Amino acid sequence: MMDAFLDRLIDRYPEQAEQIVFQFRNNPVFRSICEEMELAEQAMLRWKNLPLRAAEYEEIFNGLSLEFRAFLTQECQLPTKD
Repeated sequence: MMDAFLDRLIDRYPEQAEQIVFQFRNNPVFRSICEEMELAEQAMLRWKNLPLRAAEYEEIFNGLSLEFRAFLTQECQLPTKD
């Protein structure tokens, strides 16, 4: 299932596709954030009929999304090719 979620992340951020794949393959912290985002998204869908519960998971997902974007924009850049 993670492959499908990774594809969705790449679809959401196509300009950073190479960075996403690189970080996912090489950075266990980044990979963990992606996996937790997937779980939070699944939980939001599972609890969609209970809006308060779904909102809890949406908040978790949004926090993880901020961490995800931080990795891509400032903390973890691709190594330069010499």
